[in-house]
Amino acid sequence: MGPAPRPDLRRCGVRAKWGVPPPSIPDWLAVVGDSSDGYPGIPGWGAKGAAGVLARYGHLEDIPRRASAWEVPGVGGARAMTLGASLRDHWDEAMLYRDLARLRTAEDGVPIRQQDPDELRWDGAPRDAWEGFCDEWGLDRLRQRPHRWLDEA
Repeated sequence: MGPAPRPDLRRCGVRAKWGVPPPSIPDWLAVVGDSSDGYPGIPGWGAKGAAGVLARYGHLEDIPRRASAWEVPGVGGARAMTLGASLRDHWDEAMLYRDLARLRTAEDGVPIRQQDPDELRWDGAPRDAWEGFCDEWGLDRLRQRPHRWLDEA
């Protein structure tokens, strides 16, 4: 049995998996939500509706405010009105969720002090600091969670 196939994260692979091109992924995550990052998305928006609307318009601010003006195959009439109203009612949250979904780079003004991949290697948790943190916050179940301790590496 060989290694698992690597996912195709090129433009065509992203479009095949999520239904939108890579630049639209933060917008898609904003309306659909991302449970692993803890934001719920916008009520009523699911993967298919988001993919249809964003495949047509690209970004949230490019979606016409009036849903009756949407030209999205499979998303029209009452469905478009529901999605449009939900997006209008939750616009500020959608902008926050999209901001959370965006990767930050040095070009965005985020200092990245690691210049070599080896600098990103995790060498373990500092035992005294971690255990002190867990004791202070009553996190008994997490106290022994790290599998590697910095001072024992």
